[in-house]
Amino acid sequence: MRKAEALIIALVILIACSTGVSAQKGTYWLSIPLSAVVPTGDLADVSSTGWGVGFGVGYWITDGWLISGKFAYHNFGEKKVTDELKINGNIMPIEIGISYMFLKGTKYRPYVTFRTGSYNFGGDFKDTWSLGQKNKAGSSLGLGLAFVSGYEGRGMLFIEPDIHAIYADETLYYWTVNFGVSWNIGG
Repeated sequence: MRKAEALIIALVILIACSTGVSAQKGTYWLSIPLSAVVPTGDLADVSSTGWGVGFGVGYWITDGWLISGKFAYHNFGEKKVTDELKINGNIMPIEIGISYMFLKGTKYRPYVTFRTGSYNFGGDFKDTWSLGQKNKAGSSLGLGLAFVSGYEGRGMLFIEPDIHAIYADETLYYWTVNFGVSWNIGG
């Protein structure tokens, strides 16, 4: 429950600090997402819902297309697998991606994003769980909604649910629901 309260407080702070954005070709972009992390399938067998934080940088190649890189830390909640084994692990995706924002010039802009990269296992996932013995390739697909206010503003609030796929011995999946703020610089 404390993690949910911390996420709500952080989101309120981000809303209070946001100023709006008008993305322009040739503008650089910075992003800080906070995430709720939800394991599914085999990951749900050894972990529970957790939290995450990240940092992204990018470049607007047009008013709608963004190329970006992202580093995140996704911490899963501890789960008792057997009487002798409790797992508390994390995954650190390092990804590059491309996003497209629809509805140019409107206050709310839906978008879609695709990323691919390396998913690095940490904590008990790396030390105890057999699928975490080395880094794995992975990808994520997200649908987002950005809140834009003002024409000349630089900040933007967003919410973006993502599905992550990690290609290990078998494909592992988990969800993140990202809340965050981003800024455009230059242009």
